[in-house]
Amino acid sequence: MARHERRLLVTLTIAVVVLVLNGLWASAALRTLIDDNARYSHTRQVIAQIEGLRSTIAEATAAVRAYLFTGDGAYLTSYRAAVDRFHQGSARLQQLTVDNPAQERRLALLNQAIGVRLALCAEVIETRQRQGLDAARGLFMSRRNDAVVAQAGSLLVALEQEEELRLLEARTSRSDAAERTAKLAYLLVNLLAAGFLAAVWFQARAAAAERSRHELELVDQREWHATALQREREQLLERERHSRHTAESANRAKDSYLANISHQLRTPLGVILGWAGILRAANADARTVGHAADVVERNARILAKLVDDMLDISRIVSGKVQIEPVEIDPGVVVTAVVEALRPAAEEKDVGLDLLLEPLPGPVVADPQRLQQVVWNLLSNAIKFSCEGGQVKVTLGVAGDRLRIEVCDDGCGIAPERLPYVFERFWQADTSSTRRHGGLGLGLAIVRHLVEMHGGRVTAASAGEGHGSTFAIEIPVRGPKEAAAAAAGRTAVAAAAAPPGPALVGRRVLHGARILVVDDEQDAAEWVAELLGAEGAEVRTADSAAAGLAELRRWRPDLLIADVGMPGEDGYGLMRRVRALGPEEGRQTIALALTAHARPEDRMRVLSVGYQMHAAKPIDPIELLIVSASLLNRPL
Repeated sequence: MARHERRLLVTLTIAVVVLVLNGLWASAALRTLIDDNARYSHTRQVIAQIEGLRSTIAEATAAVRAYLFTGDGAYLTSYRAAVDRFHQGSARLQQLTVDNPAQERRLALLNQAIGVRLALCAEVIETRQRQGLDAARGLFMSRRNDAVVAQAGSLLVALEQEEELRLLEARTSRSDAAERTAKLAYLLVNLLAAGFLAAVWFQARAAAAERSRHELELVDQREWHATALQREREQLLERERHSRHTAESANRAKDSYLANISHQLRTPLGVILGWAGILRAANADARTVGHAADVVERNARILAKLVDDMLDISRIVSGKVQIEPVEIDPGVVVTAVVEALRPAAEEKDVGLDLLLEPLPGPVVADPQRLQQVVWNLLSNAIKFSCEGGQVKVTLGVAGDRLRIEVCDDGCGIAPERLPYVFERFWQADTSSTRRHGGLGLGLAIVRHLVEMHGGRVTAASAGEGHGSTFAIEIPVRGPKEAAAAAAGRTAVAAAAAPPGPALVGRRVLHGARILVVDDEQDAAEWVAELLGAEGAEVRTADSAAAGLAELRRWRPDLLIADVGMPGEDGYGLMRRVRALGPEEGRQTIALALTAHARPEDRMRVLSVGYQMHAAKPIDPIELLIVSASLLNRPL
């Protein structure tokens, strides 16, 4: 019994020792397995980062190549995003290989190679922007670029091979110990060894399946990127075709507009030159001379209207047109326009009717701009009316809005063309055989001015040959921001008939000494002739220096100077005049008569010392009135 107990004790002791040793061996084997799994996971992370860097480099290269051939700035955004991802991935890879000096050196060389690659890409981008596609393509396809790409690729391959080699060495060094542990475990506890082997097999199979899945995902991702790149390339090509078509259309429109401007300017200029030649022949009778003067004046006004329309549309597009609303009687404004255009209607045998409906009171609007709107609409109606036609102008109220309607029974507008009548440079007939001239700006100016008043303008027509109706509606109290400012301010629109005939011949400038400074001799001569005929003593100068010398010597009562002159302009002349002493003419009254007619030009003229600004071309009667007013002469 004691022997049996001793055997049992020995057996139990051996069993316990075997179990303890088996536990130690199993623990060692488990630790070996855990270390191998950790090393494998680490290696997989490193390889994944390397694959990510390779994909990022390829994406950056594709973005640079796309920008190189298309010039689209959106690819630069993709390129910079790829560069940022590369730096992030490089930093992560450096963390993972911190325990491997060889890998750190390769990573440093990779960063250096990529730095060279990025510098080369930046140089390609800059060359593309400054020198064009051919120079940038040559640089991009150079051998230096190929060497950098090859170096980066070899470094990525070396990094990946190093990790796989380390994993292989670790597995080889631990294989003997693992084999002995496995044999002992198999001999001592067959089931435990079988379970352990089964666990290892399942783990290895799961790892292989995970890696296979990851590789399939990478393949799918590459295919998706390739498809997306192809789709984006097709979209870029489509946008490029659309942009080219738009640019070609704009170029054709520009050519058509320039040809139209040339025609519209040459026609009145030809008339003026023709009649000037007739007058120069010196065999024209008084009737012919009078008719020539009327024709020249009418065509000069046509030229001035064309220039004014082009300046107006330019100021409207640049946002420099401002309205000055005041309380007005719109009936006076509309009546003035109707009466001013009635002779043109009678000359064409077109009837012109005006219907003024009762209004509740004054209206807040800019009188000059409202008159310009009505003038454009009514002159269009007369122009497009047939001989013996009828035009009707109606002024009334529609709710809280003032409504002005111009209706004619002329040529009408086709329904498909109605949506475009208020577009700039649009004309129903653009052929060389069209019956009516113009630049196609009048209705565009009308639309902009009405909208600045907070209103709207509409066009209606039953079709070609059935006339047309244009109607504008503006708030009775004007734009919201202008209603309060206009309170208490009133304005009355003057009739279009000038007070010239009553002024001519009265010698309102008798005894006045006037100095005219203009580098254009013709311009200076007609001003001197006009003022001299009204009794003024006039002298001229063809430059700012000559004008200043004449002013100091002669001491005129009024200085009329052009602004745009060679050498020294009118601004410099006025600064020098205002710098003179009182006895030399510093206080001389000055008028700037110039073709610089923008509001900012007027402000600059007044700021340097001129008392008044007048824009060329100027009506002779207006010049007489301005000169007499500056000299305080009664009119």
